[in-house]
Amino acid sequence: MSFSHSKSGHSHSGSVSDDPTLVIRQTYERKIKKLQITIHGYEEDIEHHDKIITEWKSKTIALEDELHTWKTKCGRMEVRIHEFEDAEKLDHDNDDKREHLISK
Repeated sequence: MSFSHSKSGHSHSGSVSDDPTLVIRQTYERKIKKLQITIHGYEEDIEHHDKIITEWKSKTIALEDELHTWKTKCGRMEVRIHEFEDAEKLDHDNDDKREHLISK
């Protein structure tokens, strides 16, 4: 683009690049555009990482549920083991009593 300026009654033809405020503006507009592109890239990264975090949270919740299930099953098994041990001890005591009666 070209346009004329008149200074002190003299006119001369100047280019857009001669206007320092326009040069500064264009420079900052380029910088802003680059920053916007960079920010957009960061936003995409954040979105991607948010999805990964959500997936891991979901997996963690599922594993915690599974852990609770296993703990419950282990607790039941411990109760059954104690019941079998008590029954075995009772059987052993009954066997001892029978043997004592038989030996008399």
